[in-house]
Amino acid sequence: MKPGITVTFWCARALIDGAPVDAVRVHAAPDGTIARLERGVPARAGDTVLGTVVPGMGDAHSHAFHRALRGRTQADGGDFWRWRERMYAAASALDPDLYYELASAVFAEMLVSGWTAVGEFHYMHHRQDGRPYPDAHAMELAVAAAARDTGIRLTLLDTCYLRGGADRPLADLQRRFGDGSAEAWLQRWSSLRDTLDTSARTLAGPGPAVTLGAAVHSVRAVPRSAMATILAGLPATVPLHIHLSEQPQENAECLAEYGLTPTSLLHELGALTPRLSVVHATHLTDDDVELLGAAGVTAVFCPTTEADLGDGIGPARRLA
Repeated sequence: MKPGITVTFWCARALIDGAPVDAVRVHAAPDGTIARLERGVPARAGDTVLGTVVPGMGDAHSHAFHRALRGRTQADGGDFWRWRERMYAAASALDPDLYYELASAVFAEMLVSGWTAVGEFHYMHHRQDGRPYPDAHAMELAVAAAARDTGIRLTLLDTCYLRGGADRPLADLQRRFGDGSAEAWLQRWSSLRDTLDTSARTLAGPGPAVTLGAAVHSVRAVPRSAMATILAGLPATVPLHIHLSEQPQENAECLAEYGLTPTSLLHELGALTPRLSVVHATHLTDDDVELLGAAGVTAVFCPTTEADLGDGIGPARRLA
């Protein structure tokens, strides 16, 4: 869209606030946002005439590189842990250039399917051996550039990932995910925020906004003390995501380490607030559901991924 020029679309029918409305003119502002709607009006000269129009959908939880796994993880049975090993192998093959190409293709596939915004849960920060790239944010900027160039709005959920489990350091295939400590992750997150603010003016051409969010991978991957540091160090307005109770072993390890369910641990830390999105939320107790609901937390389900994991789908109706 050219600067300063308002474009109008006439829709035979448009879904507005959940209800179908006939004969709608949409005035689009130069920045691509909707400036004004007219309802029940005829098309005018210069309008782009459309049929039935619905708002674009938002994908609240994406791992763009998982697209490379499609069709490769369902054969011969298996479980979450077999799936995870194949996922790590796919992750180890990526560098910034290849990730830009893959993410661009995935975001384009989203757009043509009606998804116009995406939250990318991103933890491939470093080189395969864990050393930073010469450009410390090369992987993050590759994802941001892919979104801008493709035309999808991106919330980049930069993820803290510190250990392989309650009593395990990061495995070799996980080393590129880690920053060593919560303090080091916060420093890199702050540097990334400054870099994105600057690079937004240099990424190719005008495009949708890139927003920086944050994520704690899971209670398996980030210990309680590190989560407390992160919660204290992040600005209160930053959206925060976490994988929660994704499979039974996560719950068992959390109970063994802390005597709490993952949800109860987050409650104890003060993490349950409306800015938090919990992903999967598959294996919850009744008390967990009550805590999440009382705090106004958002639950994000990923049915296709959960089918791959073979662990079922969470209590959607009770959470709603």
